[in-house]
Amino acid sequence: MKLLKILRFTSLTFLALCFVYAPASFADDGAEGNSDDNTEVTSDRKHKHKHRKHKERRHKHALKKFDADGDGTLNDEERADWKAHKDERRAERIEKYDADGNGKLEKDERKEFRKDKKERKSDRRAKRKERRKERRQQK
Repeated sequence: MKLLKILRFTSLTFLALCFVYAPASFADDGAEGNSDDNTEVTSDRKHKHKHRKHKERRHKHALKKFDADGDGTLNDEERADWKAHKDERRAERIEKYDADGNGKLEKDERKEFRKDKKERKSDRRAKRKERRKERRQQK
C-alpha cells in the first residue's frame, strides 16, 4: 500500500514537471515543431539583456557625473540634479527635432534624431581611432 502511494506521487510529480517544462512546440497552435516561438523568446531575452546593459551604463554615468559626495549612491539632491539634467536634455532634443511643433517627437522626427545620433557616434569613433593611431606613431 505504501509503495503504491509512493509510485502514484512520483508519477504525478513527473507529469506535473513535464507540463511545466514542456517546450513551446507542444502548444495547440496547429503547427508542429514551429520554431518561431523559440526565436521570439530568444530575441526577447536578447532585448532584455541589451536593455539591462544600457540601464547599467546610464547608472554608471549618473554616478560618475552626479555623485557629489562620492559615496557610490545618489541621494535625493543628487538624484534631483540628474533628473533636471535629463529633462534639460529632453527639452533640447524636442526643440531641435520637433518639426511640427507639437511638443512631442513623432516617428519620423525620432528617426531623424536616431540617424543624427548614429552619425555623431561614428564620428566619435573615427576621432578616437585617429587619436589611437597618432599615439602608436608617437611611440
